[in-house]
Parts: sequence; structure tokens; C-alpha cells
Amino acid sequence: TRSQIDLLRSPLHLHLLAGVAAVSGGWRSTSDLLAAYWDRKRTDVIAKKPSTQFSETIQYLAETMSARQQLSILESEVDSAGRWSDVLALEGEGVIVRDSGRVAFFHEMFFDYAFARAWALRQESLTAFLLDGEQELFVRAQVRQILYYLRATEVQRYRKEFLELV
Repeated sequence: TRSQIDLLRSPLHLHLLAGVAAVSGGWRSTSDLLAAYWDRKRTDVIAKKPSTQFSETIQYLAETMSARQQLSILESEVDSAGRWSDVLALEGEGVIVRDSGRVAFFHEMFFDYAFARAWALRQESLTAFLLDGEQELFVRAQVRQILYYLRATEVQRYRKEFLELV
């Protein structure tokens, strides 16, 4: 569709689409592409290494990075947390990148998406999340992605959270 063509003007969106090329073209938004990418990569990682804790490892990384307001963490910390083999499996599928002794997601937007998924599971209010910490610039993209994620997955909760914010 025309809106899909417009969406694919972004190199990130093209990358996401390339990662899910075998699935149907039912995506209409960045959130749809990110969800399809997540599903495809989870399937691919687990097919190659069934013991991989895909979602749990991504959640650990996203929440640890968020707590520190950094987009990467030390490899030694990942190893100490018992997640090293899972990170290697995620790296093999391009979800994770390693550089100079640090681990990061392949793109900041995927970090925001992963954090939003993990945050939604906590059943915490967005207002409480914002009031609980400092409202640094780092948090803006997270809040935006949380709202996008909720709008795509939990419309009633999205409305509630959005009304509380305004």
C-alpha cells in the first residue's frame, strides 16, 4: 500500500522488513514491523538453540540498560547474570551486537520496543514510571514507544495511560 511504501523510506524499517520477509504483508506501522521482527527472531533463535530464553534475556538487557540510562552493558555483567549463551544466540540472529566488551541491541528503537514490552508486563502506570525517576532525555523515546506499544496491543490501557498523562 502507499502507507507501507512511505514507511519503508526508513533504513531501519527496511531492515526490519528484511528480517521478516517470509511473513505476510499485513503490517501497517513501525509497531507492526517491530512485533513481526520480534516474532521471527524468537522463532529463528529458538529453532537453532531451543534452550534460549529469548524474551527473558531481552527483558533483562532492556531493563538493565534502562535503569542505568545507557544503551549498552558490559559483557562481564551479562556473563555474571548467566545470560551469556543466550546473548550469543541473539547475536547470531543480529538482534544483539557486541563491541569493545559491551552488549547492545542492533538499534536504539528496538531497545525502546523491548523495554516497552517488558514495561507493559509490569502493570505499572506510565505516570508512576515518570514520577519514579528523573525525566531525562533518555526516557522520552521509551515513553513514546510505550504509548505506541500500548496503542497497538492494549487500546483500553493506552487510553487510560494517555488520559492520565494529559
